[in-house]
Amino acid sequence: MLFLTVAIGLFLTPAYTEIKNFETRAENYIIQNAIVLAILLIISAILVYIAFTFIRNIFAKIKEREGRVSHIHWSTEDHLEGYYSINPYKKKNMTFEEFILGLEEKIKEASGFEELDKDKNRWEIELSKAKKELIARKKQEELDYQRALERREEKRLEEIELERRRVAHTLEWNRKQALKKLIRNNRIFKRDSLSKKQCKSLIEAGFKQVNEYCVLEKKRIPILARPFGNHTISHEFLVWSSKRLLRKIKEIKKIREHLTRDADITFEFDEKVFALEIERGDLLWKKDQLKEKIIYLNKKYPKRWMFVVSNRNFLAKYKKFGFTTPRNRMSENLQKLLKIRIHIDA
Repeated sequence: MLFLTVAIGLFLTPAYTEIKNFETRAENYIIQNAIVLAILLIISAILVYIAFTFIRNIFAKIKEREGRVSHIHWSTEDHLEGYYSINPYKKKNMTFEEFILGLEEKIKEASGFEELDKDKNRWEIELSKAKKELIARKKQEELDYQRALERREEKRLEEIELERRRVAHTLEWNRKQALKKLIRNNRIFKRDSLSKKQCKSLIEAGFKQVNEYCVLEKKRIPILARPFGNHTISHEFLVWSSKRLLRKIKEIKKIREHLTRDADITFEFDEKVFALEIERGDLLWKKDQLKEKIIYLNKKYPKRWMFVVSNRNFLAKYKKFGFTTPRNRMSENLQKLLKIRIHIDA
């Protein structure tokens, strides 16, 4: 029995060992396959995730592109409408230059999108029109600016001309007033008593500059004269010069010049009226008028008048009609007429 047991034991022991080894190998195989399967599952999951993420990103990019295309399209259309629209609620406050710059940026943005090629072509046409209009506007603005400058310059020149006329009118009025004040009733002026400005004004007013013999200073002096009526400068000056001489005699009063048929000059001396008739020879050829004049003088100023002759050639002829003196002897002959003897300083 024991032997049988031992024999069975010896027979079964290798089989058992073999079974144990098989079990060990089977367990190891299962474990190894399970690990491989797990690794494959993990790799599959990773690949599925990567594929999902890739596809999701592609759709996201497609959606983003569509959104970008839509944004560029509508923002550009809005930009166009914002400038050209007549609707005040849609119209944007922008300059023409800002409109063009904005449109250029929009077209540049659309360059990377084929979907916008048709819109881009239309926008480029609008941009081309806008640029042409901008050039036309700038030319018009430049033209308007030049016209404004011309109008401003014309206005400035008009103002300058008005001011020049006003100043000229004021100066002319002042000149006339000064001339009027200077002339008053004077028709003779000594040249050396005048300023250059006064001399010029008198010449412009019709005065002549000449040299005449002065009965007071007993020499020729430069004068400015404007005779009255038909009188000559010599006649006018001799009247003026004679009055100067008369004023030097303090006893003589009320010296008057007459432009009528009376004597040329009358004055009072010793309570009597005396007369001076200034002649240059014209009356000699008017016999009746000369005769009438002498009768008038003899009647009104008996032995109290004399001829003052400017032309020595007619001195003898005038002496036939009355007391006569040449210019250079007037001071002495006046004293004879007045029956006085005094020294007269020029």
